Amino acid sequence: MDVTCTVDSVLLPHIERTVTDAKEKLVEAVRHRYRSQDEIGVLMKFPDRASLHKTISEMAELGVINLKDYVIGEHKFIILIA
Repeated sequence: MDVTCTVDSVLLPHIERTVTDAKEKLVEAVRHRYRSQDEIGVLMKFPDRASLHKTISEMAELGVINLKDYVIGEHKFIILIA
């Protein structure tokens, strides 16, 4: 009986902390997964640089969005939709 109480008092805090840490990590992983699913990127490719710049200037004239911040390559850009 005395050994059981001693083992419980020594091991119980470590077991509780391990279970709590595992729970927090699992919850954070699930939250991260759902956050990453919310942000869907739309990749738009253009045949040449002139077409890309024409689209950027037309969107700027409309006041919709500044696409220069989203250009990721020579002929393409990506827009994140949340």
